[in-house]
Amino acid sequence: MAVGGSRGLIRISKNPACELQAALAVRGVKEKDFYERYTGEPFPGEYGERQSARRRGTMFEQNLHKDGASVLRKALASSFGQAAAGMSVLNFDEEIPGTNRKARLARRDKTLQFIERLAQDDLSVPALLIQPVLPLSVTETGVHYLVPDFLLLDTEERIYVPGEEKSFIVRDNVVDRADMDGARRQAGAQVVGLRQAANRHGIGARVRNRAVFVFASPYGLSPARPVQESIDAEVHEIEHALRTARIVAERLATLPADKGLETVADQYQRHFTDECVRSCVLSDVCARECGTSARLLGDSAADLIGAETPIERVYELMQGLEPTNERERQVAPRLVMLSGVMQDLGV
Repeated sequence: MAVGGSRGLIRISKNPACELQAALAVRGVKEKDFYERYTGEPFPGEYGERQSARRRGTMFEQNLHKDGASVLRKALASSFGQAAAGMSVLNFDEEIPGTNRKARLARRDKTLQFIERLAQDDLSVPALLIQPVLPLSVTETGVHYLVPDFLLLDTEERIYVPGEEKSFIVRDNVVDRADMDGARRQAGAQVVGLRQAANRHGIGARVRNRAVFVFASPYGLSPARPVQESIDAEVHEIEHALRTARIVAERLATLPADKGLETVADQYQRHFTDECVRSCVLSDVCARECGTSARLLGDSAADLIGAETPIERVYELMQGLEPTNERERQVAPRLVMLSGVMQDLGV
């Protein structure tokens, strides 16, 4: 099992029926590298986060964390009724600097010590942990290391709450839906990891499916008002992704470590969806392999008429040809109506 962050798990959660996507995450294979080895061609599009977005995100976090996290403390205090001056802070970037394995494990151990102290109702732990590390058990031998931007202490519940800092701009109290989806799934993985850690000490029930989000205002790098949100759906999807990862990991255990995943990729089920077009480097490969089925028309069309129905048959039903089975009889009137609308629109 690859050791890393939550990115692969989040990708699985968006399409848990795709075993190949899960296998890439479990093996820790970079999607772009896999594409080039599997197809024998260079990847034709952009890949990864844009440097400009990464730089803005880094600057946003640095502004929040400077001077003892004064900006972040002030923002959190105004939203959650705490005194900013009295909010104790431990910044792991300063306490245990570095990104190597030794530093990561030291951060993990320190974070787990604070959770153990909370199990003993010791509330003298830092109220704000910046860049802590939470282990997330994926398989019996595989662990992901999650790095929440911060953990905020809820003194009433006697447990930390994961917090995410993103430089996405809030306008009229709204964040772009796609941006918010990724942040919520990332927080969902952190909730699962935090609950696993808390369960070791019998306090897993204190961990609720919630997270604090700090986004940017339209004015420079200053934060908008932080919000705490319920993330029940995202936690459920991360748990579903974990089950998929465990199943795939068992199959991968029989594959020699030096054997490339591209050599057995065709043994893993794929599931082409609308989400693939937005987020998966293999979307063009899977689209070609879907041939001319209704799956290429999108999730809604595939659900309506059946994913494997030939597109040619869909067009025939739209033109009023006689249905040949019960499903076609149910959807044919809607397809004929759609054809009429398209004609009226000149499509």
